Amino acid sequence: MGKMGEMELVACPVLRDENSSVVEYQGIPQFHPPAYDYIQGSVRLKQDASDNYVFCHVERDKAGKIPCVPSGKAYI
Repeated sequence: MGKMGEMELVACPVLRDENSSVVEYQGIPQFHPPAYDYIQGSVRLKQDASDNYVFCHVERDKAGKIPCVPSGKAYI
């Protein structure tokens, strides 16, 4: 995250479905959320050993489909 006090812009990767199409909810593209670490009393964006930011994986079923929409309803 750079030196203490510096700010960086981090863009989350777009969420893609099993066909590599961008996932949208009500016309708004969805993104993988960032992962966080709690370090020395503060929450920070998680980074790997190479200082790359880490993003959360999205749950998928056996067919590779994302099983729920943001409202929590399962696909039929």
